[in-house]
Amino acid sequence: MSRHVVNRNDWLFKPKEGSVPYVSDSKNSRIAASAVKAKAPTQKQQVYDHIKSCGLDGVCDFEGIGALVGVISSVQNAYRARRIELANEGKIKERKQGRMSQSGLPVTVWIDASIEDTTKGE
Repeated sequence: MSRHVVNRNDWLFKPKEGSVPYVSDSKNSRIAASAVKAKAPTQKQQVYDHIKSCGLDGVCDFEGIGALVGVISSVQNAYRARRIELANEGKIKERKQGRMSQSGLPVTVWIDASIEDTTKGE
């Protein structure tokens, strides 16, 4: 089994319009992207609507996944991919101030790009 060492900003293949991103050197990732292509726009809208509804409080990935269980099938696999697409499209952004996870580790908080971020950065 090979391990992929990746840069946070380039680990996903930049898809053509109407395509779903995937890890470029992973056959399984390409197959999965092809399988969800029809669902991806709806999933992305659901993720965006949830992030937008959180306002300046924002949402980190594990909170978003928890909120959309039962709304998006296989949300554990779909959420992060759709959130990355939204960030790449400039529809959402990192909030200046993150927060701590339940395990005490810092996490990134995402907000709608149109919201003025009045939080204090670290």
